[in-house]
Amino acid sequence: MSEEKIPINEFRARTAEVLRTIKETGAVYTITSHGEPVADIVPYGTAVRKKGKSLLGIYEKDFDPNIANIPLQEQINWTKQMWNMPDDEWEAGWQRIYKKYNPHVE
Repeated sequence: MSEEKIPINEFRARTAEVLRTIKETGAVYTITSHGEPVADIVPYGTAVRKKGKSLLGIYEKDFDPNIANIPLQEQINWTKQMWNMPDDEWEAGWQRIYKKYNPHVE
């Protein structure tokens, strides 16, 4: 599968030809504006290409997979209670629940 860069003004002029080439050969085109990539055109059914982090990946450092160990109903109940308590009290209570279900995490 070949990959070609094409300026946006050239793409506008040759849209039908480019799309036909993509369909027939499976080529990938990167549309550029002033030399900077702005979009990839890939054959239908091709998985979306990711150059950087996914949207959720930007929060990767903030995500704690151990939260999944806490039963959902307990998380919901605790979240309902949080509206009526100070932040530091809520945080201390959340830490107790977290340690209860994640004793291996320090």
